[in-house]
Amino acid sequence: MNEQSYTAEKLHETARENAVAFALLSLAYIKKQGQAPEEFVTMAGNRLAQSWQALGNGGALEFTQAIALNITSLGGKLQTIEGDEQRAKAVFHDWISHEQASAFGLSEQEGDAWWSVFEPIATSMNYHYSWQRDGDTIQVYLTRTNQ
Repeated sequence: MNEQSYTAEKLHETARENAVAFALLSLAYIKKQGQAPEEFVTMAGNRLAQSWQALGNGGALEFTQAIALNITSLGGKLQTIEGDEQRAKAVFHDWISHEQASAFGLSEQEGDAWWSVFEPIATSMNYHYSWQRDGDTIQVYLTRTNQ
């Protein structure tokens, strides 16, 4: 038996690539079943919302930092992050490119559906979440609501 030894960096890179591939494969499967990828992402966000409750009431910036951690762990690059207890904004690039989405038979818009996974999570924690694509970057906005 030939045992292979892999560096932590190589394992991390491969896990990251596999996670993104699985995320896109999930959307491709849902699309093939005749459903909108956005429906799947909303369901996923609703299911994940409870696990995010551990963030507590740390404020918009802390919540946005948690989003940033998740996106960067999947290969996205955090360009900027700013905010306070009430509002926060983060700008990302290099996560789910048009080429990656296309490789799974998805449009850029369908691949971008994953950015909406944080909306039901934010709603469950009394925040308004939104995002928008601006060329090669994604801007994420989080605002505390008065509920």
